[in-house]
Amino acid sequence: MKLIKPILTAAAGIVLFLFVLILEFRDAHGYLYRLFDNEAYLKFNLLRLTMVWLSGLLLALAALSTQEETNEEPILHRSQFKWGLFTSSLGVGFCLILAFNPAQFSHLVQEDGIIENLSAILFFVSWILCFAAAYKDFKRGSELLRALLLFAFGGLFWLIAMEEVSWFQRALDIETPAIMASNLQGEMNLHNFSTDTSESVYYFGSFVFLIILPAFRRMAGHLPFVKNTISVFPTLATLCAAAIFTAYNGNEWGLIFTQFTFFFTFSYLVLKVVTVKGISQKLNYTFLLLCLGLTQFLFLANTGDQIRTWDISEYKELFIPIAFFVYALGQASISFGDHSKKQP
Repeated sequence: MKLIKPILTAAAGIVLFLFVLILEFRDAHGYLYRLFDNEAYLKFNLLRLTMVWLSGLLLALAALSTQEETNEEPILHRSQFKWGLFTSSLGVGFCLILAFNPAQFSHLVQEDGIIENLSAILFFVSWILCFAAAYKDFKRGSELLRALLLFAFGGLFWLIAMEEVSWFQRALDIETPAIMASNLQGEMNLHNFSTDTSESVYYFGSFVFLIILPAFRRMAGHLPFVKNTISVFPTLATLCAAAIFTAYNGNEWGLIFTQFTFFFTFSYLVLKVVTVKGISQKLNYTFLLLCLGLTQFLFLANTGDQIRTWDISEYKELFIPIAFFVYALGQASISFGDHSKKQP
């Protein structure tokens, strides 16, 4: 019975989002633009933006309504925030580089540069951590389903890492096969056959896994078919580490999925600041919130200063693997540590 209210609230948010999505597809060929003059169309877009924000707020309210505040050990709270504080600080730092030195901002994300290589390394490390955790659980014998899921996640991380380095084509100086000739970058990878679609699926899928699942983790724990696998769900530590990537939007800001990921995350952090107990937690969530809002504002204000229009996305693709690494690290600590330890 206690899940009825959050489920209804979440359903209202999803229905509202789907309604806006239908309007978005209807407007794909300029249908609504032809109905309104320029001023009316601008007002319609403002209304659409408001509905996207409201849908994110409703889902955030649903997530918060099932999160009971408990007196966790202080070390859990520090662990929960340390990666979030790091990624948020780093996120603002990169944003300031764009504001003051656009050339350097672009230079850092050149092909085979430090940012791209670090993204691949993080995914390779996450793959190893998940496989090690899966092997440990498999040997234990009582965690077979958990081991299978971690094995699958590890395989996915390996696939993403290999795609990131184009299956080591450049490192090994392999000529692009004829079957890959239609690849947009002329390389040995799959995602560049349809770059925009692949990126959209990757970004929104990462948002669902890294932010939505941790936010609804306590609600999921009440569901009978999820209880046995709840330990595989990402925790609030993962959410805090991932939050900043939802603000790394420049030219993509007009996309409805981009707006929704930011508005949900922003609303969730606002609600956590308001409802959380303890001055330390309140200050930590406030810091994450301020970094998120400041980063999105600065990117929208400085989008035109980019040397390349996709540079911001390259940085986003660093913060996503950092968050997946935090997830994999947490799963390894569960498998090799104390299974009875409660996760936030």
